[in-house]
Amino acid sequence: MAETKSTGNEKFLKGTMILTIASFVVKVIGSLNWIFVSRILGGEGIGLYQMAFPIYFFAMTVSQAGVPVAISIITAERVALNDIFGAKRVFRISMALMLLTGIIFFRQAG
Repeated sequence: MAETKSTGNEKFLKGTMILTIASFVVKVIGSLNWIFVSRILGGEGIGLYQMAFPIYFFAMTVSQAGVPVAISIITAERVALNDIFGAKRVFRISMALMLLTGIIFFRQAG
């Protein structure tokens, strides 16, 4: 039993190391990318980018804040209870709300 625990800890540490190294690689690539983008766009382009970025970042935060996961969980609960009509209703309402927020953010950015 101690061997299984040791193997689990080793897998956890290996996964943690992989994620840490990947995080550093992503940061380095992002830094290099920013140098090239700033040279290509120039001062005015960077200014325009910085004006639009807060809206984009807010939209990304909302879209990744667990809303899709919550929708899938609620829909799965309805299906598990054999409430197919309820599952379709949850899906339709959530899709309409996501479409509405997408249009609102599209209009704000444009």
